Amino acid sequence: MRDDPDSSCLSRLFAAAPFGPAPWPEQTVVCHGPLSRLGALASLPELAHLGSLLAAYEAPVRVALPGKRDEHSSMHVEPAAAEAKYREGLALIFDRVERFIPLVAQWVEQLRLELSLPARCEARSIVYATPSGGGNSPHFDANVNVVVQLKGTKRWRLAMNHHVRRPTDRFAMNQGAPSEELEVYVEAPFPTRMPEHAAVVDLVPGSVLFVPRGYWHETEASEDTLALNFTFSQPTWVDGVLLALRTRLLQHEAWREVASGTIPEALLAQLQDEVMELSEGEVFTALDGRPWFELAEDAFLQVEGGAAVVSVGGDALVLDVEERMLPVLEWLAGQPRPFSLEDVTLHFPEVASGVSGLVKLLVAKGVVHAVGKP
Repeated sequence: MRDDPDSSCLSRLFAAAPFGPAPWPEQTVVCHGPLSRLGALASLPELAHLGSLLAAYEAPVRVALPGKRDEHSSMHVEPAAAEAKYREGLALIFDRVERFIPLVAQWVEQLRLELSLPARCEARSIVYATPSGGGNSPHFDANVNVVVQLKGTKRWRLAMNHHVRRPTDRFAMNQGAPSEELEVYVEAPFPTRMPEHAAVVDLVPGSVLFVPRGYWHETEASEDTLALNFTFSQPTWVDGVLLALRTRLLQHEAWREVASGTIPEALLAQLQDEVMELSEGEVFTALDGRPWFELAEDAFLQVEGGAAVVSVGGDALVLDVEERMLPVLEWLAGQPRPFSLEDVTLHFPEVASGVSGLVKLLVAKGVVHAVGKP
């Protein structure tokens, strides 16, 4: 995926702007630099211009309607009809571009891993094609965004949200009332215009901007633009606890009855007991769900002479694996701690498609076995 296997996606994106525990996940970060630092991602033919993107995108395209200039006021059209809408001055939104561009899919997954986001995180990519004079009206999102400016110049205005922290739903200033979920914990009315203290950032080709969830922002393109967004909807502790608790309750027949009338007091009493017994490991599993593996105590794994040799308390045998997977086996042989499939993919993204099958083979041979949370 990357020209330099020792260079992470984050280090490429934010080469001149430290991106670590301080900015992530609640402070904006901007980095300007040559687009070429992103390697193959910068020269993808599908993202070269609007026409090539429309040719590669095999799904309806969202068109932001005039007036509201936001996704809450939009329509879908087939790719063949989208360019005409763009020429009319309407912005186009290409959701989940990774479905049609494999390299973008690799970047989406790689960034999720580097940001230590759980498997249940909704990770996706969106391309915004904004004509000159177009943009988004003021709003905030419930997800974080890493914006890569590909073509043209777009001005962003950003401001910290003092009306609600860590929102679980998005809101646009011109959409009217907030959602029922936001209404639960929003105590003051939302503003109707961007705060006066909003910061101004001009993104040019090669610029990268990190926008935390909940940050107010609006955009305006001074020329025709293309921007690639890596978007991550982060599960909250509420999500993890509810998922884990549901798994517990589903094991009891009484909780699987159709809800009708008044809930039995016995169930409410049992609910309190189940909540008290809920463990950190259960919440972790509910959010992440990824299996962990480790080498068996009596297992031997070595790569020599271009072949993988394994044994488990007995005679050695040669594994029938592709040559491209041999570096993965060498890495696994030296792992002193449990590892996940995601860990292997993080180190060897270029062979990600073969990692699951390789680990399954090692499990079948008894070389590695599944373990609980490390």
